[in-house]
Amino acid sequence: IIDPAMGCGAFLLAALRFGRGRAGERGAPGRAPAIFGYDTDLLAVELARWSLALETGLAPQTFEGLREGDALLKARGEYDAVIGNPPFGNAIERRTARSAGYAAEMRRLYPEFARGAYDYCLLFFALAARLLAPEGRYGLIGPTALLSDAKPWQRFMHEQMRPRLLFLYPVDRFGEARIRTTAFVGARGPCEQVEVRDYDGGQAPKTRRWSEGAGTWFEDAREALTITGAQRLRDVAEVFAGCTTGAAYRLAPLVTEARQAGDRGGALRLVTTGALDRYRCKWGDEPIRFLGRDFARPLWPQEGPRDVLAAVARQRRPKILLGGLTSVLEAWFDVEGEAGGVVSTWVILPRPEADTWALLALLNSATLSRLYMARHGAKSMSGRQTTIGKPALLDLPLPDLARCRELGLRARALQEQALDDPADHELHLATARLLGRSQAQAQEDLAWWRERSARTRATRRA
Repeated sequence: IIDPAMGCGAFLLAALRFGRGRAGERGAPGRAPAIFGYDTDLLAVELARWSLALETGLAPQTFEGLREGDALLKARGEYDAVIGNPPFGNAIERRTARSAGYAAEMRRLYPEFARGAYDYCLLFFALAARLLAPEGRYGLIGPTALLSDAKPWQRFMHEQMRPRLLFLYPVDRFGEARIRTTAFVGARGPCEQVEVRDYDGGQAPKTRRWSEGAGTWFEDAREALTITGAQRLRDVAEVFAGCTTGAAYRLAPLVTEARQAGDRGGALRLVTTGALDRYRCKWGDEPIRFLGRDFARPLWPQEGPRDVLAAVARQRRPKILLGGLTSVLEAWFDVEGEAGGVVSTWVILPRPEADTWALLALLNSATLSRLYMARHGAKSMSGRQTTIGKPALLDLPLPDLARCRELGLRARALQEQALDDPADHELHLATARLLGRSQAQAQEDLAWWRERSARTRATRRA
């Protein structure tokens, strides 16, 4: 057994106790069990040796297989089991504490995953695939977000060591970490089914078939919605962020305030995700927070760095703005092209032939929100707020917009006249029917959406 990121050896100790319980014996006298592990912290290594020593009655130095070092660089051999809770986190952040040479070595050793802003734990899954004996098994904990994202990783796992068991844990499973986690248990090679034990969603254990299609693992584990679409969002619109992260930091000190709503002097209104609601922009009605500062009526500058002005120029046109961190999809049509989203806000530019109002109705529908969260809700935070990703948005199924003119008229009335809830209710059901949902399924989508929206409103009030 090996734990390549063992810390103080808690997983190895549990494995030792489990193995002894099954064998019904204490092992060979004076001989250490075949347990191995690595950690970069020497104190943690010493604590792990002492933990196993106290459990077995052997001397700490007997456990020479527990070593100080980086398993990603040093671990070799074949093992019957690879277990552990490897470190999570954006590898770009970790590089600030490591040399450029180390980053280059990771790219050389793990070319499958060591690219861009990858999660550091992916490297340990790749390492596990190399360390497993032909009949070996693994049990590794990773962020639940992997179920909704990390497509290269999911393809790798499908081909190399597809999980047989998934244990989905709630956000408080590891105390102050405040991150949803999943235990992945499996062996080499493919398997047709996976047993899911969902301690986060409160569902009974179930067995699901692995999808070979466009769905995500999270959709496989929770629920696969039947949606029909003649096209994808990428077929009818361009999607981009309001500005880059770097431009946002250069923009921050240049933001000004309008004295009154109509006193903009030709500047774009600055809109964040928090200022967007379904069919509504709250600029001027509620405070807007941007990079640590609160504004009443923030404006983009008309002079400044080239990338900031480029973001302004790109958004001076009619477009849909969609929130980038939300519990349901929330979109608003900027008819006059007077607003500009920032880094966490998605700008959607429909093609000239597309009906923008109809597209707005679909993006704000209960059915597409439910589908998005079914596929990508594994990335949700403690308050069920979920980061909306560009590839996932572009992959949303849509009906033929030419058949959705009535939807567009209703959506326009909702935004321009602030119609009451029954009109919105009917619009939800109409969009569901166009997406191939039955009447019962449409009602389920709407009930899900209402419960999710109510919880979000309660969280905001709190």
